[in-house]
Amino acid sequence: LNTNLLKNLGIYRGGTFLGDGSVGLIFNIDAIAKKMGFVTPIQMTENATVQGEASEANSYHNVVVFELGLPGKFCLSEKDILRIENIEIADLSSTAGFQVMPYRESVLTMVSMTNLLQGKNSGILDSGFPEKMPTIIIKEGKGYIGITVHRIIDLIATNSKLIDNAKRQLGITGCLIIDGQTVSMINLEDLLLKLKTSKEQIEITQLDDTEINRNAA
Repeated sequence: LNTNLLKNLGIYRGGTFLGDGSVGLIFNIDAIAKKMGFVTPIQMTENATVQGEASEANSYHNVVVFELGLPGKFCLSEKDILRIENIEIADLSSTAGFQVMPYRESVLTMVSMTNLLQGKNSGILDSGFPEKMPTIIIKEGKGYIGITVHRIIDLIATNSKLIDNAKRQLGITGCLIIDGQTVSMINLEDLLLKLKTSKEQIEITQLDDTEINRNAA
């Protein structure tokens, strides 16, 4: 029996001779289900596998892990970071209480993440760097901010879920578990808010110092 002609009809898998010599047609159940809009068990398994793999892949996110002048490790989401560079200290100059330098036809303002998280003067950079400072660069408005850290550890892809800290401080949104260790997750939005407050405090301090000097003269 030539079953190729039957296969071309779509809903038949083939045919066979029955015991009485007559011909019996074999239906293609998957093809019939597909034509009627049903999903077969095989398709369900395949779809679930694909969706599971996609879900697992989407659950991973990249973070840059680093150390500060504080206990523990910290990280920022890679999507919040423009670049990571070692900034030459000799290229910096002081203005408005911050160390700055020309950068990409704009200005790069350097801030200390250690001091920023502690509520201290973020314009005072960490000491101990002989020539270059590990710096995480982010875009802010028309300019750039260079956040100094003590050491860049690695760029890591992790599927660890963020653990919210009930005692979270401004700038820390929670923590991830990476390689069995707790890593504090920096919230960039909070960080920029702290930076804005820090800049305003520095400007007020500078105005007060100017007024004191004027009165003394």
